[in-house]
Order: sequence, then structure tokens, then C-alpha cells
Amino acid sequence: MVKKIIFIPFCLLLSSCLFYFNVRMNTLLDDSTKIPADKNYFKNKKYFSVSLLDKIDTAVIYKEDYYYSSNKKDFTPIDNKKWYSTNNRVSIYKFYSNGCINLFFFRNGYEIEKNDLNPEYKGHRGVYYIDNKGNIKIDKFVIVGYGFGPLYDINKSIVKIKGDTLLIKYFSNLTSVDVYVKQKIPKEWLIYKADW
Repeated sequence: MVKKIIFIPFCLLLSSCLFYFNVRMNTLLDDSTKIPADKNYFKNKKYFSVSLLDKIDTAVIYKEDYYYSSNKKDFTPIDNKKWYSTNNRVSIYKFYSNGCINLFFFRNGYEIEKNDLNPEYKGHRGVYYIDNKGNIKIDKFVIVGYGFGPLYDINKSIVKIKGDTLLIKYFSNLTSVDVYVKQKIPKEWLIYKADW
């Protein structure tokens, strides 16, 4: 009886890990970032609309500024407090005109160079699109947990645009909103293509 009780949770744990490892992956040139091997992995890319290009600027980057606490149902702050990252890194979104996105991480204070935005070298890949309710959403391929190693899956978020600012709320934490501010980059930096 005791063996059965131990065996069943072990099988459940193993099957959940196999689900996450079921994705064939490649490694980018930085030798650590994993990406889906299947270029058609992001199923929601078909919901990308060129109308999003009127709202999201693909000739810039969006740099993390701060985050705030919000209601679960919308982007309304619950107080006037702004929180700043304490993990000594900053995240940057790069949007492409075909519905692809890349999320890059850098040390705080690091001066970004053109090669840092090369999606073949690093960055968490994903797509942005409009759902059936008219909401802008992002699906990213990221580490979602750890088992016998990193577990990868799609991390979903919803986006609200206010002028040159993106407000991003992750479905994994609906009470927090990350604020990203538009930052210009030289036109020569726009040479990289996204093909996932």
C-alpha cells in the first residue's frame, strides 16, 4: 500500500516534467538561451494584425522602468507606489513588424550596443497579437519552473498602451504591472530579423 502511495505522486511528477520537456529546443549563440526548434511553435502568431503597428513602435526598444501593484481585473493601481527592480538587471522588449517579439535582459547600467539586440545570439522569443476580445497579448517562451532541470513553456501576458509606455501584466501574477518606456535606438540597429 505504501509503495502505491509513493508511486502515484512520482508518476504524476514525472508526467508533468515530460510535458515540459516535450518541446524540441535549440540553443542560441550565447550557449544558454533555449528556443523552440519548431518555427511554428507560437500558434497565436496567426492573430497578429498590422493594425498593432499603429500602436507599437518597431523602430525602438521598450525598456523596463518600474512596476506597481494593481487590481486583478485591470491595470488600475491600488496605490501610488512605484517599485524598482532590485535584481541588478533591466529587461528590454524589441517588437518586430511581423508579430514577433524578443525580451532581452542586461545588467543595470550596461550600455547596449547594436550586437546586443541580435535575436540569434540571445533573447526570449515570442509573439504579440490581438485576442478575440480586442486585447493585445504576448506569448513568450521562457523558463516557467524547475524540476530535474529548467522547465520551458509559454508565458502569457496582456498589454495596455499609454502613449510611449507599455503596461504589461503577466497571467502568472495579475496583481503586478510592469511599466516599459519607449527608448530610441540608431536606425543602423534595425538590421535584425525575426523569423519565428
